[in-house]
Amino acid sequence: MKNNRSHNPTPDMKNFATVSRLVVSVGLACACVLIFAGPALALDTIRLAGESINGTIQSMTRDEVVIREVGNSEPRAILVDEIISISFSGAPAAMQTVVGQMESGDYNGMQRTLELPSLALDKLTDNQVKAEVSFCAAYAAARNALNGNGNLEAAGRDMRAYVDTHPNHWRYYAAAQALGELYSAVGAEDEAIRAFALLRAAPSKEIKLNGAMAQAQSMLASGQHEGAMALFKEVLDDGGSSELAKVRLMTAEVGLVACQAQLGQAEEGIKIIKNIIDEGDAENASLFAMAYTALGNCHLAKGENKDALLAFLHVELLYPSQSRYRAEALYHLSRLWGEVGQGERAVQARQILLSTYSDSVWARKSEGR
Repeated sequence: MKNNRSHNPTPDMKNFATVSRLVVSVGLACACVLIFAGPALALDTIRLAGESINGTIQSMTRDEVVIREVGNSEPRAILVDEIISISFSGAPAAMQTVVGQMESGDYNGMQRTLELPSLALDKLTDNQVKAEVSFCAAYAAARNALNGNGNLEAAGRDMRAYVDTHPNHWRYYAAAQALGELYSAVGAEDEAIRAFALLRAAPSKEIKLNGAMAQAQSMLASGQHEGAMALFKEVLDDGGSSELAKVRLMTAEVGLVACQAQLGQAEEGIKIIKNIIDEGDAENASLFAMAYTALGNCHLAKGENKDALLAFLHVELLYPSQSRYRAEALYHLSRLWGEVGQGERAVQARQILLSTYSDSVWARKSEGR
């Protein structure tokens, strides 16, 4: 007997066939994309305060980096003082860790990460990546030495080598700043002034002003009070309304007062510094350590040694991370504590100075070197 049932496909069979054809089409399309698109393009990334720019770096100098941004046919030039970091396409993944540690101030961590085999200079082929790794190694050593955790002279040699070898790397001015600080820390203020002069040659206004400020501080430290005053006044005359500018102005004002104190105008300087301390942000460790150090020197100039002791004690207790000012404060405390019958504390201050800042100008003064 014939089977009269229809052989037309059921709805389920139709759906299955449709899905199968769709899967095959998608698979073919993906295969075509993979065949014709080729491997993914490695990109450089420049991170700014408000954006990240992906593309290919076309050129680099100490002043600017030129990048051809994805989706933009025209190259874009970016001044180095606008750049927070650069991720180079040819850099090992560990460099991201190094940069993060640098931004957080973990310089010991930086040095450990830089010891990884993937970051060995002889294994790197990209010259810009080599320069970046070289800077990070020198910078970590410099910061640790300035914080009392390394040899200042060795760190200075490494940073000098970087500056001389990489004159057109985007980190050049940061390296010059660190080099000047290293020279200053060992009392080589003339060398420091020359290093800071490299910043003053920059086209960026911010970098120029940073250089002027640093030169002024070195002149102050070496007794070149008239030259220091001229540079502090240059910074003050520039003005500025940003938060960074306000801090820079207060720092210049403290520096100017410190100069005047050495020229016999300590009384007025004390009033100005106390006003800055009252109005400023005590969380700004660099500014306040400098202010209390200048206040202590003003009191010393007037023969007010007990008030000087209290000012320097603020630096030691509240701002120990500010090595430049802490070393000076410890030197004065090692002398002033004895004058108030605290001989043990005087010995302790001297021991900390000699053990923590043994390469510093203040340690050498303490030992009569």
